[in-house]
Amino acid sequence: MAIATLFAFQQHRGVLTARLNMIKADMEVRTTAVVVDKVEEITSRAFDDATVYGPTADRTRLTPLQTGVASLEGSALNDMDDYNALPQIETRAVNGIEIQFGTRAEVYYVSELDGDTRSSVPTRLKKVIVKAYPIGMVSADTAYVSQVVSCGKNCAW
Repeated sequence: MAIATLFAFQQHRGVLTARLNMIKADMEVRTTAVVVDKVEEITSRAFDDATVYGPTADRTRLTPLQTGVASLEGSALNDMDDYNALPQIETRAVNGIEIQFGTRAEVYYVSELDGDTRSSVPTRLKKVIVKAYPIGMVSADTAYVSQVVSCGKNCAW
């Protein structure tokens, strides 16, 4: 009898472990979708406040960026660096239950030589790094996505 009980307990434990792994994998996929959506939202905005309404021929008009400091120039999120260091909450419905995800972006200028080295002066390239994580979930993973964006024809210098 004791062996049968131990066997049943072990099977039940295996089923629970498999179910928890499925839920964790599902949350990883959903977190990745949130972070990708946020990167797409940010990169769909103007390169800089100086390029919202058209090209600029003056590099000094571009917004200087500081690490970890929000750079919202107005009340609207109309350019990429407005999202810098701005914590946001995204809500997604999962099987009729709303789950909240925290997101935070880091936006900074990078070297035009390699597209990766942080630059202390404005350049034609910005790097956007976004992290997202499910709020209130134990042992949930944080997803990171980064993308380098060019000013293109809007930087006419």
